[in-house]
Amino acid sequence: MNTAKLPEYCYGTLPSTGEVVIIKRGEMGYYSSNATPGNAQADDLNAVIGVTKAQAEAMMSGSMFGWDIPSADPDNYDQDGRFIFFAKENALHPCLKLTMRRQGYRFSHISETMTVGDLISELRRYPKDLPIVLSLDDGCTIGGLTDEDISEEEVQ
Repeated sequence: MNTAKLPEYCYGTLPSTGEVVIIKRGEMGYYSSNATPGNAQADDLNAVIGVTKAQAEAMMSGSMFGWDIPSADPDNYDQDGRFIFFAKENALHPCLKLTMRRQGYRFSHISETMTVGDLISELRRYPKDLPIVLSLDDGCTIGGLTDEDISEEEVQ
């Protein structure tokens, strides 16, 4: 792992509350901060202290799941903070991680989503042979995607 490239601390956002918290390198969990979602965002605070999105994502992952895993290494993220490697057969391989945020438990709870055209347009910039990994609930649930997983449905 490349934790030497991590800052001493950074800011993160708790998905459950939107609270801005402080994450310290090598420590599990987080600390409360004086920042609130109304007056500061974690990305803005990190930019002020020179923390990249890749470093912040690695710090968040390390604080939740341990510091000796691939997602705690900032070298495994792109410049936008997207995880770009996954472990397969005890080796790291490049991938495209699609992060999905839970918006509820019914289709009617979904406030916004991409269209097929939006997704196609976004995916054009990636190599066609790059594997896709799905991430839910800030990486607590992950999985692959196959053609059997895609279906067209009418929902209410």
